[in-house]
Amino acid sequence: MTPTVRISTAGLKAAFARFSAIDQKAILDKTVRTDAMGFVRDIIAITPPGHQGKPLVSGSKGEPAVAAGEAAIKRDLKKMVVPMTDAIMQRAALRMTQQENVLLWIEGDGTLIGVQRAFFMPQANLDTLQALHQSRFIRGRMRGRQIKRIRQGKWEIWQAPVVPRSVFDAFVKQQIAKVGKLAGGWTAAAQALKVRVPKIAKRHAAGTYIPIENSTSLRLRLTNTRAYASDADVERRARHVLDSDKRAKRLGIRIKEEIRAKLKAQLART
Repeated sequence: MTPTVRISTAGLKAAFARFSAIDQKAILDKTVRTDAMGFVRDIIAITPPGHQGKPLVSGSKGEPAVAAGEAAIKRDLKKMVVPMTDAIMQRAALRMTQQENVLLWIEGDGTLIGVQRAFFMPQANLDTLQALHQSRFIRGRMRGRQIKRIRQGKWEIWQAPVVPRSVFDAFVKQQIAKVGKLAGGWTAAAQALKVRVPKIAKRHAAGTYIPIENSTSLRLRLTNTRAYASDADVERRARHVLDSDKRAKRLGIRIKEEIRAKLKAQLART
């Protein structure tokens, strides 16, 4: 199921019974479009690389939120593997024995730095890292903690897969290219409603915006069509925005302002 949000004027009509049918329709339409604008703006603001409700600023790759998003990706990926220079990996592979641990290098004090054979992955590729990433990435978050070495006698052992840095760097680049993809799924709705879309999200532009209108009501169907996003992840953020007390208060204020303006205009004509 593709994540879809429906915003409708149904249920508001009774509040506008004092106006003519034309006036009612105008207020309802403006209210629902304004409400939809607020929803799209707010959900983009809390969709990575947006952070804690602070919207992204439109600009270059150096945007603070984007830079923070890229740094978070690198930090998260280092919770699942230990990247080593290709030279260290090649030397370790050449001197690898049948022992339980693989020697990476020797410290000046004689400490042997190594990794368990099962975690030594000189042949790792992008598919290997993708599989590891999927196993650790749960409900939109990377599970794990900072990797450390464990002392075992004269050894200090990495407790995680050790992979070539060249492969790790290529995977990081691949993941960074996805930054803004989920937010980009709301681009169609944002552009239709004249909500600013950050460049980092616009490069992944997708989604649909379908107005369903008749003589008495207006419904808007906003869909995020980004295939890689889990429905639960998108819907969790949408529910957070829709349930926001501040948003409800803002909507109530807007409705009152529309009614007040319409009444004032009617009084001025009498």
